[in-house]
Amino acid sequence: MRIAVTYDNGMINARYGKVKAFKLYDVENGIVKAQSIREVPTDDLDEKSAILKDTGADKVICGNICMHCQENVRNAGIEILGCVQGNADAAVNAYLAGTLQYETDPEILK
Repeated sequence: MRIAVTYDNGMINARYGKVKAFKLYDVENGIVKAQSIREVPTDDLDEKSAILKDTGADKVICGNICMHCQENVRNAGIEILGCVQGNADAAVNAYLAGTLQYETDPEILK
């Protein structure tokens, strides 16, 4: 499994539409095996979602995400775990431990 996090200097970027990088976590058997950063050199929302799809992520942990981006991300087959704040590494560890609090409701995510 690959988890992407909207990333800004160690923290989860509060707005998907403002993301400048995704931190990627490759997970096997519930353990992070590798991490990398994928820069997002565009402000275009469709291009951001195309870059996310290109990473091969199965899930994205983010703060808020507009309806347009939600549609793009879901159409790419990526599960959105939204309304999350704080440290990116801690959020992934909480997700793997089953303790991450997040939203999936499109109306709440926007």
